Amino acid sequence: MVKSNRTISLMGEIFYDLRTQRNFRLTDFGKVGLSKSSLSDFESGKSILRFDKLDAALELMHIEVSEFEYFFNNYHSDYFVEICDEIEDANYMQDTVKLKAINSEAGKYDNE
Repeated sequence: MVKSNRTISLMGEIFYDLRTQRNFRLTDFGKVGLSKSSLSDFESGKSILRFDKLDAALELMHIEVSEFEYFFNNYHSDYFVEICDEIEDANYMQDTVKLKAINSEAGKYDNE
């Protein structure tokens, strides 16, 4: 899947905001194998980072990938994550009615 320039730019902008809010310098990411220039290119939308590099950089800043995705998705959780959270909550509460409702809703998407 090819990412659009706007997607790459937005990812870099979000990363930059998180990095600067947490007072990390570009040079701090050498610890996880990211050069200052490659990180700068990512933040300015000139390139994309491989997932393992992005994950390592986020981990260095104590940021979960899901948190980064939350910011990237305009402060909305991924639908799959939301459903998993609902299942987990319903299972913990032993709410079989809720679990059946989730299953019924998910069945609508079996052919997709």
